[in-house]
Amino acid sequence: MPYKDVLKSEAIRSENPCDWLILKKCRNAFRDNEGNSRMTWRIINDLTSRKIHSSPLKEIKFDYSSIKDPQELSSAFDDHFSRIGVINAIQLI
Repeated sequence: MPYKDVLKSEAIRSENPCDWLILKKCRNAFRDNEGNSRMTWRIINDLTSRKIHSSPLKEIKFDYSSIKDPQELSSAFDDHFSRIGVINAIQLI
């Protein structure tokens, strides 16, 4: 909603018909996809010209070693994130 407010302010200030069309497109798109967070974020990213870059992780380096095997990468992330939860829980006690 704040982004829509920014678009409205810009349309009022500029009095440009293109800005009004962008505002209407935004308003209608959000109405049409109410309750669908995935589509809402796609609309926000499209309107803000944000590109979604996703590339697979092929290698991580830590402790002077390198992991490239997908199974080992998965295990390394699993170990890392499972330990963080335990460490945070211990700190709360």
